[in-house]
Amino acid sequence: MRARKSLVAFLSDYLKAGIGFVTVFFVTRLIGAEAIGIVAYHLSLLGLFSFFLDIGISTAHIKRVSEKNDLGRCVGTYLFLKITALLIYLGIIIIYLYFFSGLHLTSPGHAIKDARIFIILLCYYLFDQFTSVLTATFSAREEVVKLNLPMILGRSGKMVVVMTLGFLGWGGIGLAISYCVDSLLSFGLSVILFKKAHIPVKKPDFEMIKSYWKYALPMMFIIPVSVLLSNVDRVMIQRLSNSTQVGFYYSVQSLLGIINSISSSAMIVLLPKISADFSMGKITELKTSIYKAVRYLAVLMMGLFAIMNVQADWIVQICFGKEFLATSAILQWMLLTYLIATVARPYSNILYGIEKHRGVAKISILNLLLLITCNWWLIPKMGASGAAISNVVIWVFSGSAQVFLAHRYLQLSMNGRRVLNMIVSCFLTWLATLFSRFMVLKFLPIHLVFQLMIVSAFGISAYILILTMLGEWQKADWVYVRRILNPSEAKKDFVREFR
Repeated sequence: MRARKSLVAFLSDYLKAGIGFVTVFFVTRLIGAEAIGIVAYHLSLLGLFSFFLDIGISTAHIKRVSEKNDLGRCVGTYLFLKITALLIYLGIIIIYLYFFSGLHLTSPGHAIKDARIFIILLCYYLFDQFTSVLTATFSAREEVVKLNLPMILGRSGKMVVVMTLGFLGWGGIGLAISYCVDSLLSFGLSVILFKKAHIPVKKPDFEMIKSYWKYALPMMFIIPVSVLLSNVDRVMIQRLSNSTQVGFYYSVQSLLGIINSISSSAMIVLLPKISADFSMGKITELKTSIYKAVRYLAVLMMGLFAIMNVQADWIVQICFGKEFLATSAILQWMLLTYLIATVARPYSNILYGIEKHRGVAKISILNLLLLITCNWWLIPKMGASGAAISNVVIWVFSGSAQVFLAHRYLQLSMNGRRVLNMIVSCFLTWLATLFSRFMVLKFLPIHLVFQLMIVSAFGISAYILILTMLGEWQKADWVYVRRILNPSEAKKDFVREFR
């Protein structure tokens, strides 16, 4: 059932990414790279302070609920801590604006490039945080449909708004408003689903607050650093290069949202599962879940990496237009980043689930220092591509460190032959896709979209054949996938969640 829930989460993310693709398609054509860059810069600027909005309490909430603690007390405690965090966040923003960044928001040297965009995006952040109280509870209860429906509605609303305002020539302001509409719609539907589920909200008590803080304490180092890691790239590109480069970088990130969702979908179910198994002493079952998650994520991601890497320039031209052709190198480097991150994330979830996440804090701090150093050196020389390379470097380091710690605490074994087979499969698929691209260009002078489809189909077929020949994809895997895709069982899960 959990595998099916992961599939539902992935398909939901796939739908959200599809909506996002349509949104990006129109945004890049109607608004342009510079305006996108300005909005992305303000999002990142607000994001630099957003670690005050969480500092680990959302992960603590998911863990405590999954451990079958009193649900009403957990929700009340999380809501109290979230409101407190929001007040601190607003205070920090005010202090930054009026004491460290100058009084006049419209002054040329001010960090705020457009005060209207900044204020609209601030509203987006606030509504998004209230929504997270509800969605984190759904996540802890493994209610993936309730978790994803509000986000799908929000993304759909955002798409409609950005297309409408883009055609009307609203530029960056229109894009910022679409973000705000996204968070408002998500919040509204989340409230409705929360009430329908009759989830209680009780007064927070000192013992539960203490329990949350105890778990969140190491996260107070991890969350701020993670937030900086997520946002510092675009801020540094803006400072060391220009808004157009920020627009290039942000557009590719948006396009690859579906790739990032592959691992995040699995993690929605995996973290509560690890936490519950560890609390009940089911270590063997925990290890089995990890092995299965890592294997299937690696199979999926390595194939995608090989096929998309060869066709990066085609993908960029189709999605963004010729103005964005320079982003093909960014896309190739980001694909490698997401490949490494996807395979490494189950191991970081182990550390959170067994409450050994202090090591993650140390890794995160080293990551931030390494990222800033690489960005400072590479961005002036290579623009947004330099930032993409920096991310590959930090994920190679952090991924290796997280795998090492997970193996150290749980004595996980690693199948060297399987790892080698996966690498060989990826490389051979890359060669096969490259060959098919050459043949299509030479003998099939058709529209680029159809060329992309033909080469992708050949690459997928070659990848499955190679995996089968190497024994990495067998009959049992087809049976497992077919069981997950069983529509009648999926319908039962859907009805059970809304019962």
